[in-house]
Amino acid sequence: MSTDKPHYIYESFYGGKQEVELMLNAYRLNDNIYVGLKAVEPDGSTCHYADLTVNIPSAPPLEPFQAAIDIEHLGQLDVMNFLSESGLATHTGKYLPSGYMLFPVYSFDPGKLSEADPCGFKDYLKIAGLGEKQIDNKPLDELMGLAKERYREMRS
Repeated sequence: MSTDKPHYIYESFYGGKQEVELMLNAYRLNDNIYVGLKAVEPDGSTCHYADLTVNIPSAPPLEPFQAAIDIEHLGQLDVMNFLSESGLATHTGKYLPSGYMLFPVYSFDPGKLSEADPCGFKDYLKIAGLGEKQIDNKPLDELMGLAKERYREMRS
């Protein structure tokens, strides 16, 4: 049952090491990217493990491929180490407040996301406002430009 998707090791202070895959989508309220983790079982099957990102509806929409990271449920050091060691995302230096928490905003590497979940990546681009014809057979840098252009149009 193993997939061709890249696998990563998520290491938790409390839960040890877990082999994971990424799953992508978008939050419908503001089109911010959703990134989740699926545990890869010894037989190759997968199941939901955790939500890597968190949506903060009161905050303005983030730029394409940026997301607030759920440090409340995953543990700040665990998730920040995972993102930096895997090369999946880098901290933007921004934080979004929600309740008593400040959630760090990370910018994900679109290339790694497109490899990790090609269907989810395409779905995210559609939800973010790109049409099927804009997405098909376009190089990654062009898709990033289109997504950012669409973001600017929505914000103006």
